Amino acid sequence: MQVNFETAAQLLETGRADEALRMGKTLLRSNKKSDMLLQLCGTCAVNLGNLKEAEKHYSKLVKYYPKVAKYWSDLGYVYYSNNNFKRAGHAYAQAARHEPLNSEHFLGQAICKVASNELEAGAEKYSRALELSPNHPRALHGLANILRQQSRPFEAMSYLYPLADIIADTDPAFWVEFAEVAVSITDIPEALRALENAQAIGRYDGDLEARIALLYSKIGRMEEAVSAINRAIAKAPDDSEILNDAASIYIDSSDSEAAAKIYRKILTKRPDLAKIYFSLSQLIKFSSQSKEDTAFIAEMEQALNRDVIDPALLHFALGKAFADMEDTTRAFHHLTIGNELRKVERPYSLAHDRDRVKRLKQRFPAGSIKENSDPVRNDTLSPIFILGMPRSGTTLVEQIIGAHPEVTPCGELLLLSHILSTKFPNDEAGLSAASWAQTGDLYRSKISGLAAGKNRTTDKMPHNFFNVGAIWSAIPDARVILLQRHPLDIGLSCYQACFGPGLDFTHDLKMIGEFYNLFEDLCNHWKSIAPDRLLAVQYEDVVRDTDSNIRRILDFCDLEWHRDCERYYEKQRRLGTASFNQANKPIYHSSVEKWRKYEAHLKPLIEAIAP
Repeated sequence: MQVNFETAAQLLETGRADEALRMGKTLLRSNKKSDMLLQLCGTCAVNLGNLKEAEKHYSKLVKYYPKVAKYWSDLGYVYYSNNNFKRAGHAYAQAARHEPLNSEHFLGQAICKVASNELEAGAEKYSRALELSPNHPRALHGLANILRQQSRPFEAMSYLYPLADIIADTDPAFWVEFAEVAVSITDIPEALRALENAQAIGRYDGDLEARIALLYSKIGRMEEAVSAINRAIAKAPDDSEILNDAASIYIDSSDSEAAAKIYRKILTKRPDLAKIYFSLSQLIKFSSQSKEDTAFIAEMEQALNRDVIDPALLHFALGKAFADMEDTTRAFHHLTIGNELRKVERPYSLAHDRDRVKRLKQRFPAGSIKENSDPVRNDTLSPIFILGMPRSGTTLVEQIIGAHPEVTPCGELLLLSHILSTKFPNDEAGLSAASWAQTGDLYRSKISGLAAGKNRTTDKMPHNFFNVGAIWSAIPDARVILLQRHPLDIGLSCYQACFGPGLDFTHDLKMIGEFYNLFEDLCNHWKSIAPDRLLAVQYEDVVRDTDSNIRRILDFCDLEWHRDCERYYEKQRRLGTASFNQANKPIYHSSVEKWRKYEAHLKPLIEAIAP
């Protein structure tokens, strides 16, 4: 039997797995409990992609030899490869029971938990693997990925740093991932270092090149972004995702015409991609007098009759087109369908945000915040926070302030939220002054990478209205500007916008109204406890009397008047916001009381907001 087994093993080793399997199965007839033959047959079946056959042999192994951890681990691999994550996890757990000091068995359990979307359980198993093997690359990487998915990038970086020492100059994909996390925490020097490492290693495909391009675009290095995306296109000229990335980069570099050409090129080959119709629609001011525009609308309507990917986006695109043409009935018809589809995909409950507002009001009661901001010092980076409801005018005000020569506009940053969720995950009260100071120092140190040598920056993340108390506590010299706008204009604009995940309340008119009431309640609280530290700016006032409101805003920010702020729209810059198409134009009046054209369709919103 030994000679025959060696022959079968040699067949497997030389790539003749099918012959080896036939010989192994023949030998098993006379020795059905042979662990060597069962392993051989199981391995051959795996190599041939016959997972059912492999499962049969490994199941016999654990039946006959239940205390051998390796056999359980091999069975776990087969189950996992066949997408049976529950059974795979059980098999790896049995392996760990018999070999409790082997990190690989806990790694297998972790991978199965993550595949089943049990992230906390997966993190626990990865952590156990790291206790046994502190520098295990897959465990470090796996735990970092879980933390990224949980929006905990600072913690993710604590695992990527030791992994960087292990991987060093071997894996460009790792360095791109490292750069993505660094950008998410606004650590621009580290992001640039990682991108340089990735490019020095080379050996990557168009997809990775496109990710590099997007990262350069996010940090405002548009020349490098355009060069990288052109290299990506050269490597994969017909890849629709790379071309889509290229279009977004051209938009960021203020070349909408080039972006539109790319979108049209994609649609000639991929008319099933609703997101391309949507993106292209955002670049067009539709007119019923334009044959080209009406033809594009007809093309989108025809696409609805086909099997398209993410049809909700087609409805949002048509809603935008008919709104441009002031056909409010047809516009709202498509907006309603698009938002209903999104509601099913992304259900939202107000309960979490309602509880959060309650906790924040308890954490920052009257008297907990000093009434006046610290003066701005020339030797310290002093941020300006511009916040409010989505579509309330935050982009416009940042464009105005960002046009000032002493200010670097940084756009919508998740940095503060990431810092706070890491340091204070449960909105707990009783934090020390030292903890708040450390929080402010960390924010300043990270944003300095975007500041371009200037001491004043803007952060226009609208949802920072949740974080006003934290801003005042951590950054005493920060200036906080609260944008206000007619709630029905806000609600309508949100309903039209088709935001990505994270603003799921915007897909239901009643929910928008209820969220607005929550927003107003919290902002009234901030105004009551430190009215002199917050400047409320009414969007409609900026539109009607731009000059005096610009002066008022600059004065609050301790900035001298500068004429560039009046002509902000001449400063072409990356916006990365749903308002990009409007914000690069002079102030216009058509957005004021726009809701009146749609009043007949807004009853749920009106009733929710009404006292």
